[in-house]
Amino acid sequence: MKARLRLCPDKDCLRLCTFGTDEQYDNGGSFFCWGRLGEESVLKFKERTHKNAYSYCVGSPLKGIIRYLVSPDDALLNQTGFGEILKDYQSSSLKETSQ
Repeated sequence: MKARLRLCPDKDCLRLCTFGTDEQYDNGGSFFCWGRLGEESVLKFKERTHKNAYSYCVGSPLKGIIRYLVSPDDALLNQTGFGEILKDYQSSSLKETSQ
């Protein structure tokens, strides 16, 4: 099992992928982490039941730790949305100004 980040909010999370380290966060950097929850989260809201087995966390010096509980469907939607951002970035003038 891969070691969790020190600030991980779920002691039973199985880390799948991390970008960034505790040390980078301590020095003002950010981290991004994806993992499988130790226990599935189930939320019933009105007539819908949301079952989430995964977690996506962002550690930001500006906002602290933001944790998203996600399902595979949520992951697919995020993959699609971030893909659109990357396609737009490749064809925009932002590419020249961000380097």
